Amino acid sequence: PKYKMVEVTRSVLNSAPMAPPRRARRFTPGKNRIFRTGIVLLLLMAICNVWLNAGGGGSRGVSVEDIMPRSVPSIADHVPPIQLINDNPNRKHTSKPLEMLHEYQKFHSQQVLLEEHENGGIHNRTFVVGFYACPDAAGNRMHEFFNSMIIAMAHNYTITWKFFDEWTCRNVGTNQPIKWCKFAVNSLETCAAVVERASWIASYDDWSGKLNMTFGARSKLKESYHYIPNDNKAWVPKERNVPVPLVQQGQIKDPIALERLKELYSLGTYYLYGMLFHEIFPFHDSVQPSADLAGGDKDEISIVVHSRHVKNHIDGTDVSKETQCIQDIMKQHETIGTNLDKCKIFLMSDRQTTLDGLEQWITQHTKCRPMIAKHEREKGKFNEHGPFAMKGFFQDLALAAHTNGGFIGALAEEKCSSADLIRDLYEYNHFVLNDGRDNVGSPLHCGIPKHK
Repeated sequence: PKYKMVEVTRSVLNSAPMAPPRRARRFTPGKNRIFRTGIVLLLLMAICNVWLNAGGGGSRGVSVEDIMPRSVPSIADHVPPIQLINDNPNRKHTSKPLEMLHEYQKFHSQQVLLEEHENGGIHNRTFVVGFYACPDAAGNRMHEFFNSMIIAMAHNYTITWKFFDEWTCRNVGTNQPIKWCKFAVNSLETCAAVVERASWIASYDDWSGKLNMTFGARSKLKESYHYIPNDNKAWVPKERNVPVPLVQQGQIKDPIALERLKELYSLGTYYLYGMLFHEIFPFHDSVQPSADLAGGDKDEISIVVHSRHVKNHIDGTDVSKETQCIQDIMKQHETIGTNLDKCKIFLMSDRQTTLDGLEQWITQHTKCRPMIAKHEREKGKFNEHGPFAMKGFFQDLALAAHTNGGFIGALAEEKCSSADLIRDLYEYNHFVLNDGRDNVGSPLHCGIPKHK
């Protein structure tokens, strides 16, 4: 990802041809005084230059581009290794995007910022304000953070987090109707009860006071830059609440940033967003499924079905589109030679009647076992996800995160951000959970529209 320092090796220095020895000259007393004066002036200029680059007198310090040049090579020796909150030392799966995330962390973590702040100050960094919130409207708010994170990684900017509460909503602005800001039900406490934010990401609120860092209103049409002391900047990206494909990232003028973007998207859009979800917001233990739901044979295939109903008058008894998609996914598996003798289907819906109907159909028409999360019943602000909103939705999501064999739900054109979260996690785990399996192929999906 080229977030590393450049080193000049001794072999390169030694390869330069040596000049022939020169004949020594005698200096007269007058010339000797001029020579000594010149040496003193050169030393004074060098001392001033070092003082200025260290941040003396409020001048700009060493550029971030000098610390983290965008050319290849070796990892900075002074940066200690840092563990991701969700990092598993026994992890088998690896990928270029995952390696880039780990490399990015080494230069943009809370620990690195504290070290810089205590040793001459922070200079020439661009801070990205990444807003997030949960558990209500999590699809919109989590994707907004992921989009900010992707831009930060591409441009070598420093991500910071800020919780999108009612005050932030009103002062920063949102694409959504103003009712989204009124009587918000999300809080840091309720969100921390379902996901554990990675501790290495710096808090905007903590650093805004230290660096006199401010931001203003934003819109969906443009982002805003705000210049702060020591040649630092704060950047608020435009609001985007769904996964953004590479082709829709806009014109990236910086060729290195464009190269990084291509590498981040190398395994697909949903893989990238699923990776960020998995690594930055792992599920809290309180929403994790029990072993009898998520466990099973390592060769078992699992499919997730997400059935979303928008209008209150739709009771959810019609499951024909869902069952058709289940058959379609199973045929795709048969085409690539998957053994479906052992399979299970995770069911998610905002209607109990839909869950009941699908559970009965799967039992009667397939060899698969229907699996439903053990919910805490709770309604969100906008009746989203029916009786299984808030923590209940994350209990669904944590179970669906174990899917390795197919996604059934609203696709991108339906603009359903909750379905996108499910697909994010599935497509990431398609690669993670199928490591070592033969004939895996590409992630499988079948689209069903939101019931309106």
